Amino acid sequence: MVVASLIATMAFQVGVNPPGGVWQDDKVVDSQGNQTISDPKQNQNISDPKQNQNISDPKHLAGLSVMASKDRDGYTGLYIGNTISFIASLSIILLLMSGLPLRQTFLMWLLMITTWISITTIALTYLEALDSLTPPDADVAVYAMSYSVIVWISLMALILTGHMIRLIIKLVKKLRIIIRMRQRRMVAGSAVLGYTVFGLKLFWVCISILLLVFLCGFIVFQCACFVIKGSVLM
Repeated sequence: MVVASLIATMAFQVGVNPPGGVWQDDKVVDSQGNQTISDPKQNQNISDPKQNQNISDPKHLAGLSVMASKDRDGYTGLYIGNTISFIASLSIILLLMSGLPLRQTFLMWLLMITTWISITTIALTYLEALDSLTPPDADVAVYAMSYSVIVWISLMALILTGHMIRLIIKLVKKLRIIIRMRQRRMVAGSAVLGYTVFGLKLFWVCISILLLVFLCGFIVFQCACFVIKGSVLM
């Protein structure tokens, strides 16, 4: 609960206070790129400032994110990760406050996977924010962030491997128990019940594996994009 609350607080702060701040003034230009007026409310024919491609000095409105105007791709990646982290943290809080029996294996797996997603996405959000605030010629910072991503991928891969091994061991034990039950009970009704229980457990196991694979793929994709971006800057 405490961890989820802290992550939700951090994600909320990033959402309302983007890296680099917001524009403090209005700058509107005409079709030739010349600035016309300072107050966009006095003109009804103002184009959308988000469509401007002049990165060095883009047109903008007060209150809009500076990062969104100058680095649209980085801004999009940052807010995707930040939103996922915020929603995942709120989901953890809601699940803990729901009153459901959390001692069940499925709910514990669901909590663990959601926590992984929340922690990983907030870490990627932090790295994306650092990348947007770091000058392109800061080689030391780029190296530090790249190595941090590599260490993070290695740690997550190690933890994921350990949990996959645990999951396989539990699945094998369950299969052995079900096989023994089927051997002892040859009654048709008992066999149907055994198949039903086995099918439900296998379904939840498959769902858990798919969620873990999705999380691993998302982590690898985001980290690969970050490393590639850092390599381009170098």
